[in-house]
Amino acid sequence: MDCKKIVKVWAIVTIALSLTSNVAIAQQDSDRDGVLDGADKCSATPKGAAVDRNGCPKMVEINDHFETAVLFVKNSDRLHDTDHDNITKVARFTQSHRDHFVLVEGFQSEAESVDGLANKRAKRVAQLLVSAGVARSKIRIAKPGDHTPEVEGDTAAAHAANQRVYIKATLTMTGYEQRFNPMPD
Repeated sequence: MDCKKIVKVWAIVTIALSLTSNVAIAQQDSDRDGVLDGADKCSATPKGAAVDRNGCPKMVEINDHFETAVLFVKNSDRLHDTDHDNITKVARFTQSHRDHFVLVEGFQSEAESVDGLANKRAKRVAQLLVSAGVARSKIRIAKPGDHTPEVEGDTAAAHAANQRVYIKATLTMTGYEQRFNPMPD
């Protein structure tokens, strides 16, 4: 066999081997997302993530919130002792999720005579939340509700219910949509 034929045969064998290995790679699903590597545009899909036809993870937005109110002593920004647990609950909720914010809105009853008390109460709750571990940058104090009653009436019970701060912690996060049946290992 002369040298030209040997080079031709070698070139044909090399091309054939190259094509065979490319076909083998295209038939694999390295990240086990159900899309073969040859068509997979996202080759490192997290395990269990649902994917689109290109093998890219489907993203979902998750929203959740926690709402509560805390009550105050009349004409004061001092919480009732039993309401400190609500501050702790809000702090725990926010600490388990980075992408959150907390809205704090203060109120006072019509029977209370201290000017700006609703705002003082909201600021006090914000301080307590920070002390409990909530980042100050995540807290927003709403314009005071002043005399916006939660409970109508001119009774001691109605006034006590209106001496409050409303707290709403909201979180929004983006994550991967999960496949119902992950690909087996």
